[in-house]
Amino acid sequence: MRRFLCLAVCAILPLASAPLAWASSSAHTSTIVATTFRLQVPAHLGYNATFWVAYGPLAGKFGLIRLHKIGPQLYGATQRLPAGRTVFAYIAGHGTVKTKAGLQPGGMVTTIRRVGPATPQRASRIEVRWAGPVG
Repeated sequence: MRRFLCLAVCAILPLASAPLAWASSSAHTSTIVATTFRLQVPAHLGYNATFWVAYGPLAGKFGLIRLHKIGPQLYGATQRLPAGRTVFAYIAGHGTVKTKAGLQPGGMVTTIRRVGPATPQRASRIEVRWAGPVG
């Protein structure tokens, strides 16, 4: 749990100094929307690369969604999320780590791109392209 909390805080920390007006997702919102995340990656990534989307707060909670291979160099996932505005961070890891909270990215974690503040509907319309690690 500590690892997930640290990961979520690191992905969203740069926004902490911004006004919290964007975090207008109310905990009492009951509207749920299907949200599809897509990530295009380079062909030369190692076999152990894993891809995720961290989000929050949305309806008062943070979350982590694993993306799965859906085509050549394309990863994606569909998740039902509460309506509201938040930040979505696409991240890459090396393998997975099993924790009490479930599977999480392993190894060194790289933030690929942050989207938002945005609604899940808006985030669903964005296909993120990643050129891969530099260096």
